[in-house]
Amino acid sequence: MLKIALTGKIGSGKSLAAAYLSDMGITVIDADLVARELSEVGKPVYKEICQHFGTEYLLADGNINRKKLGELIFCDEAQRLALNSITHDAICREIQNRLQVLEHNNHEIAFVEAALLAEAGMQQLFDAIWLITSPRKQIIDRLAIRDGLSYEQAQKRLRSQEIERDLMQLPVVVIENDGSEQAFKEKIISALTEAKSL
Repeated sequence: MLKIALTGKIGSGKSLAAAYLSDMGITVIDADLVARELSEVGKPVYKEICQHFGTEYLLADGNINRKKLGELIFCDEAQRLALNSITHDAICREIQNRLQVLEHNNHEIAFVEAALLAEAGMQQLFDAIWLITSPRKQIIDRLAIRDGLSYEQAQKRLRSQEIERDLMQLPVVVIENDGSEQAFKEKIISALTEAKSL
């Protein structure tokens, strides 16, 4: 089975690319959703997050207050690294397990949407990488509209997701998201066709 990482900075369009692939019947594992599942109330990752960050980062129902925690880690590098040390190994193991199930079921190709591959130690799971890029100003504008962020907040989030140079150890297909949604979709279809032909 061909395993491809779908990555890019926040606001670049990787989730849109994942949606296009899903619409075409391609399996896409979302690393963020895996992280959410692993940090549900009572699970080991949840307990570690509570021990490190305290109950002030919980909602009234006991779930993690992701908005408040996100605000902390996007402005405090030490806390971001602490959260990553708690979550990354578990996320990587779960994604590897899911890929193995897909391969066992004779899937031809599968994608994993993830922003931070090398930092999470996941790059060894893949045969290739699709790197979604977009002009910086467009990304900041998207974040401001999508997440209701100020220009400064959007910049901080963007800086926290600089793409690691370690990714270049694998074949990288760069897909520029700098035009219309239809043009971007056509680029995704073209890249998929090429990947399947290899």
